[in-house]
Amino acid sequence: MDRLPFLYITAYPLIFWLTGLVVGGGLGWLAAYLLRAIFKAWPAGNSLSMILPWRALVFTLLWMLWSPLFYFAFHVRGLPPVTYDFVQIGASLALLTFIVTLAALVRHWFPSSLVVRLVSGARSLAVVAVMVATLGIGTNASENFVHVIRVVFSTTFDISIIWQGWLVVSLAMLTFDLLPGVLQTILAFLANRRNTPVPA
Repeated sequence: MDRLPFLYITAYPLIFWLTGLVVGGGLGWLAAYLLRAIFKAWPAGNSLSMILPWRALVFTLLWMLWSPLFYFAFHVRGLPPVTYDFVQIGASLALLTFIVTLAALVRHWFPSSLVVRLVSGARSLAVVAVMVATLGIGTNASENFVHVIRVVFSTTFDISIIWQGWLVVSLAMLTFDLLPGVLQTILAFLANRRNTPVPA
């Protein structure tokens, strides 16, 4: 077995995993403790923060990292393959580890009701659906979106085409994240009101 393929399936995943744990996990831990201090001083902030479209932000960045448009938008085609691997895979794992760490700690300290968690899961799936549909290999959605943008750019060399495509995806993810977020925030406020003891 060649050494290079062996490194790609053993050493590379280990390096990326450890890098994601250290960088993303460390930043997620710091952000979680910051939110813990804020929510203790301002209890309503926990429910209100649920409307924030962090899913759209994270998966928009992931979409750009894994989209073929990344090569054109940031002029990274000339980078060595190993360098690009670290930029793409390392940054992706760091982002995901950051969110997983942050969410796990905040939910441990400030647990939500079942219906709030279900809506939260639905929001995440909705945002992921946009990413999968537009990046899915061999799907009609990806061929009609990413491929068309690449073809138009290859004929016009207009970099604004790439950013317009990224903006469309960003707005779609933002919409799929914010609309259920309003419902999740309302349900969280109602749940907190029911759990608040009434003064005698």
